[in-house]
Amino acid sequence: MTLMRFSGIVLAASATALALAGCNVDAIDASNTSLSFERNRAPMTIFVWNSNPDMSELTITLRPSNPWIQVAPTEVKSAAPQGLVRDEQEVVVQVDRSLLTSVGTHEGHIRLSAPGAKPKNIKVSVYNESVVPSGGLTIVNPTVTYSVPYLIEFAFGLRDKDDRAVVGEPNQFAVSAQEDTTQIEAFHGLAMRRGTARQLWLEMVLDYSIAMQQVDGGIAEMEYAATKILLDSLNADALVAVSEFHRDDQESALVTPFNVDKEATAAAIREIQSRYVRGFASGARMYDALLAAIQRFGQVSADTEDARYIVLFSNGSDTSSTAFASQVVAEALARRVRIFAVGFGETIESGTLMSLASLTGGRYLSAEKLEDLQPAFARIVEDLEGQYVVRWASLRRDSNTVLPGITVAFGSSNASHTAAAAFRATNYTGDPLAGRLTLVQSDTAEQTTVFLRANYMPRGIRAIRCWVRSDYPFTASLVDAADDGLLGAWDMVAAEEADGYWLLMESVAQDEFAPFAAFGPMVRFSFSQSVEEPFTEFFIDNTLYTEGQTLNLEN
Repeated sequence: MTLMRFSGIVLAASATALALAGCNVDAIDASNTSLSFERNRAPMTIFVWNSNPDMSELTITLRPSNPWIQVAPTEVKSAAPQGLVRDEQEVVVQVDRSLLTSVGTHEGHIRLSAPGAKPKNIKVSVYNESVVPSGGLTIVNPTVTYSVPYLIEFAFGLRDKDDRAVVGEPNQFAVSAQEDTTQIEAFHGLAMRRGTARQLWLEMVLDYSIAMQQVDGGIAEMEYAATKILLDSLNADALVAVSEFHRDDQESALVTPFNVDKEATAAAIREIQSRYVRGFASGARMYDALLAAIQRFGQVSADTEDARYIVLFSNGSDTSSTAFASQVVAEALARRVRIFAVGFGETIESGTLMSLASLTGGRYLSAEKLEDLQPAFARIVEDLEGQYVVRWASLRRDSNTVLPGITVAFGSSNASHTAAAAFRATNYTGDPLAGRLTLVQSDTAEQTTVFLRANYMPRGIRAIRCWVRSDYPFTASLVDAADDGLLGAWDMVAAEEADGYWLLMESVAQDEFAPFAAFGPMVRFSFSQSVEEPFTEFFIDNTLYTEGQTLNLEN
C-alpha cells in the first residue's frame, strides 16, 4: 500500500512536471467543432467544458481569430466532470457583418485554451452578401394607410432578387416620396423607420401533437429556436403570446397571453410538455388553434397601425379541426394578421402551410431535418427585421385627390410603389399640433410593464413633462434607440412631489426636437408585481408649449 501511494505521488508530480514543461493534457471539450453561419444572422450557442477528471477546475479562454467573430463570455470556469455529469458552460457566438469588407465566404476560428490543457479550435464560417442587395430590390406586401392629421404611410417589406429580406438601418436607405408630381421634402416629416418601431403583436402557435412528438429531438429543438432565436430577437416592447395544441379531443391552450416579459415567456414554453401535454398527445387541430389565435388579436384593442403576426410551427397535418383553411385565411385578412409557417418533419404538408402563409402576406419555410430548424427560425427573424415604414404629413388642405408614391434606394438598387387608392386631405382633417400618445400595458403573473408610446408627434417638441401617480412602486426609463425608442438620446429626470412624480424628458441639445410626425415607444414603466390598475393619475403637462402644441393620451 505504501509503495502504491508513493507511485501515485510520483506520477502526480511527473504529470505536473510535464504540464510545466509544456506537455499539455486533453482537458477542453466543446459541443461543436465548427459553426457555419452561412446567411444566418441569428447568434448561435455552443457549450464548452472541462473533460479531464484530474483537473479540479479549468479556466477556459475563448479568443476569436478575427474581429468579425464575436464571443460572449470570453472566459468561463468549468469544474472537473463527475462521472457522466459535465459542467457545461454556455457561450454565444455571433457574426458582425459590418466588419466584413468583401462578398463571399469568410472563415476563421475560435481558439479555446486553458493552463495545462491542449488548446482546441472551433472553425467559424459565414457567407457575406454584398453591402447592397444582390442584384435587385423589391417592395413586398405594401400597405398604404391614411389617417388624421393628414398622415400618409407606407408599410412594407424589402427583399432582394434571391427573395431574402434586406435588413439595414433606416439611415442606410435613400427615400423619396411624392403626391402625384409634388416632391415631398424633409419638412413634411418624411422619414423611414424600422417596422419594429410599430407596436408588434406576435403569437407563437406550437404543435405538440403525436406526429411532432415522434420526431426525435424535434420538440426540444423547436423550443430552443422559439426561445433563443425568435424571442431574443424582438424589441423590448414587443408583445408576445404563446399557444399550443396537442390533442384531438381538446381545444388549443393559451400558454401565456400577450406580454413583454421574454424570460417569463421562454420559461412558459419550456414547461409546455410538463404542464399541458403531460405525456399524452394525439391528433392535431391546427386550423382550430390558428383561428383561436387570430381572434385573440381582436381582444387586445390593438391600434390599426400595429403589426400583427402569427408564427406557426407544425408539419401542416390537421386531423381533427372543425374549422377550415379558408376560414383561417379570411379571419387573418380581416384582422390584418400575417402567418409565418415553419414546416418541420420528414412528411410535411407543405401545400397547406404555403397557402396559409402566402395568402396572408407571410412566408413559408421548410425544415425537413433537425439541423434546418434554427436557420428557418432565423429567416423569420430576418423577415421581421426587413419590415419598414415610410411616413409623412401632407401639407395639402384642399379636396383634390392625389396618388402618393415612394421610392426606396439601397446602394445601386431601388424599388418604387404607388398607392392604389387616392388621398384626399379633407377626409383626414385634424389638428397637426395635437400629438397622440397611448399607454400599452402588459401583464404576467409576476409583473406589469407599461409603455408610453407616440402615435403622432407634432412639430417643435423638445421636452415632455408628465405627472404620474400609482399605488405601487415602479421604475421609469427611456426606451433605448436600439429598441426604436423615439426619445433614446434624451435625458429623463424624476422629481417626487406629494404622493406622485413629475417626469421630465428633455432633448440634450437645445436645437434638437422629437421627429415631426413620428411614432414609437418612449418610456417604459416597470412594476415588480402584477397590478390591474398601474396608475391612479397620469397626465401630460401641456403648459410647456407656447405655440399651441398639445400631447394627448388617447386611452
